[in-house]
Amino acid sequence: MNQDMSFGGFVRQRRREMDLTQEELARRVGCAAITLRKIEADDLRPSVQIAERLAMALAIPLDDRAEFVRRARAVHPEASDFPAITPAPSLDEIGREDLTGRAIRGYALAERIGMGGMGSVYRAVQPNVEREVAVKIILPAFANHPDFIRRFEAEAQLVARLEHPHIVPLYDYWREPGVAYLVMRLLRGGNVQNLLGQGPLSLEATTHILEQMCSALNAAHRIGVIHRDLKPANVMLDEDQNAYLADFGIAKNISDPDLEHKTQIDEMVGTPHYMSPEQIRSLTIKPQTDIYCLGIMLYEMLTGALPFAGPTPIDFIQQHINAPMPSLAAHHSGLPALLDKVIGRATAKNQRIATKMRCLSIKIFGRQPAAC
Repeated sequence: MNQDMSFGGFVRQRRREMDLTQEELARRVGCAAITLRKIEADDLRPSVQIAERLAMALAIPLDDRAEFVRRARAVHPEASDFPAITPAPSLDEIGREDLTGRAIRGYALAERIGMGGMGSVYRAVQPNVEREVAVKIILPAFANHPDFIRRFEAEAQLVARLEHPHIVPLYDYWREPGVAYLVMRLLRGGNVQNLLGQGPLSLEATTHILEQMCSALNAAHRIGVIHRDLKPANVMLDEDQNAYLADFGIAKNISDPDLEHKTQIDEMVGTPHYMSPEQIRSLTIKPQTDIYCLGIMLYEMLTGALPFAGPTPIDFIQQHINAPMPSLAAHHSGLPALLDKVIGRATAKNQRIATKMRCLSIKIFGRQPAAC
């Protein structure tokens, strides 16, 4: 080892010589990518275990590994075992400031990866288990609202019950005066909305996502949970393009009589581009509601366009209630015509036509997706 080079510098150089990214080396070592970044920046001393795994992953010769681990654990004036702990953000900072580098309940926040009307999402690391997670921080304006508090608690409890391979798992949640937090699995592949920005999806990719979403919805519907906001932005992807259903913030638990009684007259909730007629009319919500939204999303994935053009929310609403679904051929002439029947059944305006939850599948897809 070059004695004039810092340990972190040596790891970085060796990694590059092996043509590895930080993420690839982190996976080989079994640590979070943010941990490796800190090691390479000489901001963090690795544990003995991580140093030994690094030695193996970087193919350090056996005769040099003891020295490698000793160098890894050496104390440098500018380094310490843990990054400096910063004060938890104040309510004034949440929503206005970038909280990268701050720590909240032991979660070290890295870069901000998303922002919305209700809050921000950060990539973070849970140091005690060296796991990268996503931390969603809810703005104080919502966190103090009684209706939000009810929904926040309900969402956390619902997702905790929904243990399924294609539903984004919730690791932790808590609420404090003026702020609320959700800690979820970090998915690095973006979402289906990002994919659609590049154009329509292939029939194979669409089938893959459809199968996984049918399976996730089936698990939710079995315990009486209706998502109510199924759309491409709420279908997350991992690095292998597997799909995960996310954001149960306005989900409805029809299996809870007390909750059903309190919300028997629903406000119109959902996203206008994808809302079912019964959502718009504030009628009884059933599993068919999610199937309708999935049918709209299936049309969009296959064609790259929404079936109804709008252009305003009122126009979308009227079209969802009254307009027939346009043919797929209006946007994509190469698709099998029988797919229109699949989407037509899923998006039937009259709930009596869709009295049973049906899987959005047909042999044209080449295989039968999981039951939904």
